[in-house]
Amino acid sequence: DDLTNRVPVSLKMALFGGKIEIPTFDKEVSMKVPKGIKSGQKLRLKGYGIVNRKTGFKGDLYVHLDVILPDVSTFDADFVKMLEEKLP
Repeated sequence: DDLTNRVPVSLKMALFGGKIEIPTFDKEVSMKVPKGIKSGQKLRLKGYGIVNRKTGFKGDLYVHLDVILPDVSTFDADFVKMLEEKLP
């Protein structure tokens, strides 16, 4: 009854949150991504799974978020230096 889906999200989205569109069987659903998520974190969309033939109830859609890290070589050198100093 339950389904799973892996969705890539940007580092900016992982740090600051936002909304993403998740494809389902019926339509695309807007889902809020909370601030500070971790790669691999699982969120649930209740009722967007498959209908159980015996009970008639729909399962849930579990969305696994994969944080995509940017290519550091595309950043300004001063910004990279600041990141190296500030990040734990």
